[in-house]
Amino acid sequence: MASLLNEEIRKSIEEAEETEELCDKVGVAACAICLKEEGRYTCPRCNARYCSSNCYKSDAHADCSESFYKECFMDGIKDMSASSEEKQNMQQMLYKLEQQQTGPSGDSQDGLHDVEEDDYDEEEDLASRIEGLDLDKDTDAIWNVLTDKEKREFESMIEDGRLGNMIDIWQPWWKSHTVNKIVEITTITKSVVENTPVPKCIKNIPDLKMLLHNSDPSDSICFGVVQALYGYAYITRFHNGEHAMHAKQIWKDIINLVPILKENINYNDVSGAIHASMAILSDAKCKLVVSQKFTVGVIQDVCDLIESPSMTFVIAALSDLHTLLLSALNELQVQVKHAKKSKKNSLVTELRLLRQCCFGCMKKAEFLISWVASDKRHKLAETICSLQVEMHSMTSQFATHDKIKKQLATFKPQNRSKALIEPIS
Repeated sequence: MASLLNEEIRKSIEEAEETEELCDKVGVAACAICLKEEGRYTCPRCNARYCSSNCYKSDAHADCSESFYKECFMDGIKDMSASSEEKQNMQQMLYKLEQQQTGPSGDSQDGLHDVEEDDYDEEEDLASRIEGLDLDKDTDAIWNVLTDKEKREFESMIEDGRLGNMIDIWQPWWKSHTVNKIVEITTITKSVVENTPVPKCIKNIPDLKMLLHNSDPSDSICFGVVQALYGYAYITRFHNGEHAMHAKQIWKDIINLVPILKENINYNDVSGAIHASMAILSDAKCKLVVSQKFTVGVIQDVCDLIESPSMTFVIAALSDLHTLLLSALNELQVQVKHAKKSKKNSLVTELRLLRQCCFGCMKKAEFLISWVASDKRHKLAETICSLQVEMHSMTSQFATHDKIKKQLATFKPQNRSKALIEPIS
């Protein structure tokens, strides 16, 4: 028994020494495929380090490398400015690559060639179908010209995340104010702050005392500002920074996510203001849902906005919200005129109600800007601690929920060999 124990200890020590020697040889930048050599190169798609082309093309990395080649080909074939000769060259490159990976075989080569030619014809057919359409504005028209197969492929790419990986994630403008680079020039050290694309503040901000006729504002207004900032940060992130381009479509989402803009509501604390917006996101019919992590993470954006010097970023955010509502209001005005010309009375009535709602929300945003610009804004800074507590509390709750969910998923009920109820003989 003792000899067997000693043998096991000796093997463990040898394995540990071999592992240590391998780590010393390869270092921290080891090849993620073979784990034997130094990873000198980095995959441009998944950022995995690899040592050679053999590892890059290996079965362990096939899903990434093959999809990378395919996407490169698709991007090239869809380029409308490319000549027919260039497209044909790209087609031949892909065909040669498939031959190298599958190996030569008489029948399969002919079959593959036929399939590739069919795919090429489909791509050219798609290019002719979308010719003359604006990829940003004519989305409905483009969707209508797609075949059922192309629509299923597009929906599949959305579900498995392939489409999301092709889109560059927008960096919020309020995040850049934390960047403070120290640049040393000879013996002089200067602080250089990067330029930030901060939205312009509205001109001629009304005086709060004039709006309230010299009466004191309610202390609960700061919680309404918190909700407005949460809704603004959520919408801008959800639309990846392109919210201004689609004002006429998303202004309704904003006022639904920020009830204080269209309703006379007062919140007693930060929790009430934030949870009112989250309750809307929890509705099964809501199309703005991303994930629990996304929903909670926006609270940190609210903190970043409030922590800006003199609340400048808060005013900028609310001004951007005001500008978006103003754009939607102008668009509604144009739609009302067109409806009048068409003598569509029911549509005119509906559009006028929407215009009235949008105007009221814009005025409410203007009032919040006036409050932040007044001497009452220090109350907003006092909400940061409550926001951080709320964020950490919800993060902990979601983590516990996910843990329990995983445990239930792996739970297997015990097989009972004996029946719980037996007949009495």
